[in-house]
Amino acid sequence: MSQPKIPYIPLVNHLPKSKQEELQLLTEQLSAFKEEEKRDTLLFNISKRGF
Repeated sequence: MSQPKIPYIPLVNHLPKSKQEELQLLTEQLSAFKEEEKRDTLLFNISKRGF
């Protein structure tokens, strides 16, 4: 029993413009936060090793 194929429709396109912009902003903030977290982890690991 295979499931019927559902065409993929990006949900973002159905959001009002302001919501799309809000989502874009949140996505950017999240990726910036992840980059910062990666850097902090790296610095912490380096300082732990006593470099």
